[in-house]
Amino acid sequence: MSSSVTFDRQSRIRSIVVDWLFDDFYTAFVVEDINRVGEPLDDALASLAKENLSNLKEYGYFVDVQVDDQRQKVEFTGHFETEIRDDRLWLRFEIALPEPVDPHRQTVSYAVYDPTYYIEILHLEGDVVTLRGEKPSGCFASIVPATPTGATIAMAAALDQNEKAPDTLGLLFAETVEILCD
Repeated sequence: MSSSVTFDRQSRIRSIVVDWLFDDFYTAFVVEDINRVGEPLDDALASLAKENLSNLKEYGYFVDVQVDDQRQKVEFTGHFETEIRDDRLWLRFEIALPEPVDPHRQTVSYAVYDPTYYIEILHLEGDVVTLRGEKPSGCFASIVPATPTGATIAMAAALDQNEKAPDTLGLLFAETVEILCD
């Protein structure tokens, strides 16, 4: 994945854009299904994206945004793009914070993870989080790697495929993006 933070004209954080590049296996499954149905690829990918984003709503779109350590209820803006890139399914979507946030006055962080089961979602190696719009001076984003304990790793490895993972399991393995301002 990659992500970016969008600032409004008052240099406040208003939204987060997430780009997902899906693995080869999921891509093959999707493309095979599209080919079986015979629907035009662009139409089928757009329908799939709308369905997936609708299903993700109850999970906050897998994006846990914290402002001053308080979880924010984010909303899908309706903006998305999807296509096959380098033989892999790609999806970009934007979620908005309930209120724009001044990063000089409040701490802002987010993590992208699946709260229902463990699916690895990491920023691309060497990726940096992009700050878009009217970025305030002295602000930057930092990706903080997850540091699960040995006990957490063992517990996750011991889960049966049909066993429900604790809601916080994905968070324990998720990178956190911190927006830092001088």
